[in-house]
Amino acid sequence: MSFKKEPAKIDYKNARFGVEISEDYYRIFNHSNPNLETVGAAVLLEVKNKGFVLGITRRFSINYQESLEIVRGGLDKDEKLKDCAIREVKEETGITVKKVIELGKVYPDNGLIRTNVSLFYSLITEDDFNNREKDDNELEDIVILSENDLALKILKNEITDSFTLCAYLKYKVNKHYLKKTFR
Repeated sequence: MSFKKEPAKIDYKNARFGVEISEDYYRIFNHSNPNLETVGAAVLLEVKNKGFVLGITRRFSINYQESLEIVRGGLDKDEKLKDCAIREVKEETGITVKKVIELGKVYPDNGLIRTNVSLFYSLITEDDFNNREKDDNELEDIVILSENDLALKILKNEITDSFTLCAYLKYKVNKHYLKKTFR
């Protein structure tokens, strides 16, 4: 099998991203840097002794059905991935986090899209959560789910967002198999 590289053409672009088409693949790229393979960050946010913070959203791609998912967003020009993660948590939830730990990367659909998203974890206190800015956040609402409730919602297909599933899996693998502590 030969993998000849055909020149790609730009099929679509807007202020945030573009879509490049080649002979047999689509590639979503960061408009500010078309060569960037990592296009954003997603954050598994845990409130100490309480559970995980998930946002309630309604996205066009799933017919505006309510969806529970972790914070995520696109990388700004010249922004570091950790800074992107911290900024997205603030923009979407009003919560200020000081530290994020990288869990790894996820390719949302490596059969069609060559870009990936970095996954992070952050632990906050209940005070951090309660003292969040509640004015104009990007999510409809945010909830805290215990780890047991999160796992049950995943098993019942009530949480199907790939970033949430991958971040939680990477968190569990790090914690239980590699004995990594996040506290």
